[in-house]
Amino acid sequence: MENSKNEKILVVEDEEYQLKSLKIFLKNETKYKIFTAGNGKEAIEIINSKDIDLILTDLKMPGIGGIELSEYVRNKSLDIPVIAMTAFVSLNSAIDALKLGVYDYLIKPYELDMVLIVINRAIERIRLTKKANESQKLSVITEAAVTLSHEINNLLAGIMGNLELLLHDFPDDKEKVKKEMKIALEHSQKIAEVVRKFQEVNKSVKTEYSSKHPILDLSEASPSK
Repeated sequence: MENSKNEKILVVEDEEYQLKSLKIFLKNETKYKIFTAGNGKEAIEIINSKDIDLILTDLKMPGIGGIELSEYVRNKSLDIPVIAMTAFVSLNSAIDALKLGVYDYLIKPYELDMVLIVINRAIERIRLTKKANESQKLSVITEAAVTLSHEINNLLAGIMGNLELLLHDFPDDKEKVKKEMKIALEHSQKIAEVVRKFQEVNKSVKTEYSSKHPILDLSEASPSK
């Protein structure tokens, strides 16, 4: 997987040598931003100050361990996947970790290549989740916008209908008034065209939005002929 989005990874390990080894390896092999903590307390401080995307933590540490750290993340309603590293795998610890939403396990001693595989898999899940959330938000916004556009369109229809009647009934000697009314009508028609373009946003939700191809270009709206 291409590591190009610079997600922030927090590595928590109380064994200094392993912590440094992981940090050096990940910095050399990926473009992720790597933060490190030697204990759970330091990890919590980093979580509260940085927008961390993924946590890689030792399960057994003095004081605040991996289980407690995972519980903290869950209680804070933070959507941060946690990968647990441990040499002491037991049924109880595995169940406790799974209950707290631990994404995956790494059994010590682990191969660094396996660490990279597990991390990349977790990051891919994060990216897909974010993409799905963004699409859902866009869908909600679009639905509201389309509803609003229908209401605006109904109002415009009334305005344009009244203007057309006024233009039709004015005597020929009131050209100036007719000219102003005609301009008002054209502006109303232009707004109606913008509303039509706005409604088309709904169709674009099904495809990936690209900033190079604007969904709505107000500058292109023109009076209907």
